[in-house]
Amino acid sequence: MEIKAFKYIQENQLYLSTVLPFKHVNEIAKPLIYHKDNPLGYQRQLDKKHYYDLARKLLTGEVTLPTAIVLGVSEEFIKQFIDINQEESIVDFPISQLLQSEEPMFSVVDGQHRLAALELAATKNSNLLDYSLNIIILVNKDIDRIKEIKVFTDINSKAKKITTDLTLLAEYNYRLHYLPSISQQEILDHVGVEVAYNLNELKHVSLVNIWFGAIKVDVTSNVNSGIIGVAAFKNSLNPLIKTFIEAKGYDRIFISPTIDQIQSISIELTEFLVRAWEITYRHWPMAFTNDDNESRFNSNFYIQKTTGVNALHQIMMECIKRDRVNTLESYQEILLKSPIKYEDWKAKGPFSGLTSKSGFNKAVGIILSKDPKEFWEEKN
Repeated sequence: MEIKAFKYIQENQLYLSTVLPFKHVNEIAKPLIYHKDNPLGYQRQLDKKHYYDLARKLLTGEVTLPTAIVLGVSEEFIKQFIDINQEESIVDFPISQLLQSEEPMFSVVDGQHRLAALELAATKNSNLLDYSLNIIILVNKDIDRIKEIKVFTDINSKAKKITTDLTLLAEYNYRLHYLPSISQQEILDHVGVEVAYNLNELKHVSLVNIWFGAIKVDVTSNVNSGIIGVAAFKNSLNPLIKTFIEAKGYDRIFISPTIDQIQSISIELTEFLVRAWEITYRHWPMAFTNDDNESRFNSNFYIQKTTGVNALHQIMMECIKRDRVNTLESYQEILLKSPIKYEDWKAKGPFSGLTSKSGFNKAVGIILSKDPKEFWEEKN
């Protein structure tokens, strides 16, 4: 079969544009869903209600799909079939060869719900297999395919007014997978986002995870759920992560990290933080209680907002430094001796306005009831 494509460049980005029947798109492309076995994925699981509703409308003729499906493909792969350097703007699109590939080689950057709806609807109306779709393909070298994530984020954030998202995690994984080296700060950020994602998703069996559903990481949600953004939470963890890695003897991760090592450290740190924050919850339970009795956060208190997490993570960090064996016991002892009551965490209380680095240090002093430097010197 003969299919043509337009080849053009926009702001140094190479594109191919063509029209394909749904059945071919469904064979050559797949969305990159994030899960532990696919750390380079950057999309959440599909919203079943959304694509089921769209499938129903396709079957009844209530909707058409005129907007383009955006795909991504590796330049190293596609140049086996297309001379991307030729001057002609119209090229042959190698659909026959692509359909012979054992697995989909194109990623679905935008349009995953439309494709899922067509797949579902086609089970009842096979004519939809030939439904024509406008296709725009981003062509990038493997090392630059992080651009797909940026396009995905840009499309979704503008459509859904989203300010924080899970794509941060995929960006770090792409850098780690493709770049020859990354900085120590990028490694700390990577672990921080992994931990934030783990905490937000983990419904612990035996412990109370007060961060379950409390961190704003979902790029596909229209609901502004959670009490703190993933970036703010990640930033509060940076010094603690570095101390944790050094205390556990994992320093080599700063020299030659792998995705598996990042995930392993993140899982271990997640378990530590669940336990440390459960101690915090048991000490000031009313500062976490919400009227709906379903969530473990209350936006009327600062304890899980920027001031609280920075101050308490700083105290946890110091406990790791000074007692690597009984860290949690040391942390619990400090809270038991603190004069702070749960009411003090309320908005407009003593922690009000402490949102800078110096402010976080003041918050630590309030919890310890002493200048932090003097307190830790005495502990030594």
